[in-house]
Amino acid sequence: MTTEDLHSCGAIYFANIREGFERYRHQTVKLNRQAAVNMIMSEIKQGSQGYIDFYYYKLEDEARAKVDEMLDEDEKEYLEELSKQVEDKETDIVFELTEELLDIVTRLNEMETLFSTIYLVGNTRSTWWGNYNGEYVIFTE
Repeated sequence: MTTEDLHSCGAIYFANIREGFERYRHQTVKLNRQAAVNMIMSEIKQGSQGYIDFYYYKLEDEARAKVDEMLDEDEKEYLEELSKQVEDKETDIVFELTEELLDIVTRLNEMETLFSTIYLVGNTRSTWWGNYNGEYVIFTE
């Protein structure tokens, strides 16, 4: 899935965080991995659809190897299976949110290894921008 596809799904999408700060309400929350997973999965259970931009497949080999060092074998296998959905590693960076992928990205966010953005559409629309120090900047309308 591309960012254009994401935009057409009704997600709050912006390419530059400055644009997000200018156009949307926002708050910064400090969450550990489990708290972030719980809050996001709560939205999913209430009927929201989720997407994650995940640049893992776009990384150069050396950078991807550093990320892989942070993953366990099950996570690596999951990402290997997920890679089969990638037709073009330059543009196919958005994936439907699954608990497995959410667990991976929130852990990588927490370890400041690879930041991802989570998009929720449906009952509420919000964008969760992974940030340093265990923070998420949450953008809403």
